[in-house]
Amino acid sequence: MKIYNKKTSLVLGLCGVFAILPAVAALQSFEVENNNDFKCGYKNDNGKVFVPANYYSCGDSSKGMARVSLIKKGNVKGYDGAEDYEDYLYMQGYINEAGKLVIPVEHQAPLFYGVIIDYRDFKEGLVAVYKNGKYGYMNKTGKMVIPYAYQTAGDFSDGRVVVSKNDKYGVIDKTGKTVVPFKFNWLDDYYEGLARYNTLSIAQINWCP
Repeated sequence: MKIYNKKTSLVLGLCGVFAILPAVAALQSFEVENNNDFKCGYKNDNGKVFVPANYYSCGDSSKGMARVSLIKKGNVKGYDGAEDYEDYLYMQGYINEAGKLVIPVEHQAPLFYGVIIDYRDFKEGLVAVYKNGKYGYMNKTGKMVIPYAYQTAGDFSDGRVVVSKNDKYGVIDKTGKTVVPFKFNWLDDYYEGLARYNTLSIAQINWCP
């Protein structure tokens, strides 16, 4: 299954707009450098700073919300029963079209393969959030509407999303109800109403020479 919305650039995307501005594109992310320490914020098309450059990275505008992130030291949960350890954490929150931080920068974006930060944007009013090795879903008010229960979690499309638990993939709707049973060893994103899947175990797969 794919990892979604991977972004490692420090300068990403667009934010919202002032109420008096005509288009979302009027605001642009920007960065400043101080002794090789890069920070980003947002400005309008006239060059006026709208959101100060206080963030590690700045994401795209998505349905009136834009992701902002910071780095801090914290405790990382060990994978599959391994011991926890201290490391840098990539934390994300969200600003609205007025540039106000409406969801605090306290939600972790896990790091994959040491280089890929799993930043997330809102899709269909919900965003996948991560805590202690599990994903759940949060709405635009910051309320958890689907609890932390999944090993992997995609982005909603047409009211459903591919997730996994107990090493099996399935599909849930926006209420968290299972609409496709968790029986697949792999399940791809839906495209035009269909999704590729695999029910074979690793031992059953015939590898090409």
